[in-house]
Amino acid sequence: RSGSVLNLLGDIFANKKDGKLNLKIFLNEKFVKEIVLKKNGNNKLSLNIECQNYESFLIDLLIINPLSERELLSGLNTQKKGFLLKSIYLSN
Repeated sequence: RSGSVLNLLGDIFANKKDGKLNLKIFLNEKFVKEIVLKKNGNNKLSLNIECQNYESFLIDLLIINPLSERELLSGLNTQKKGFLLKSIYLSN
């Protein structure tokens, strides 16, 4: 469909210090936007796309500086930070 929106819903695993996760979003290897997700915020990513141009889509979420609390010298937790995708759907 022309003018559709691709929606990604998920949870973020951010540092306790600031509760934020910085992401760069690429669609079919082209940069779309850079966003900041916040813990306990709206973790819905929406991308405007033209569905008639493609049969399939490649979505890349690049997490900027996915450092653990230990690497930031703010705690002992060694887990890297990230985004857990729970659902994906298309709407107009």
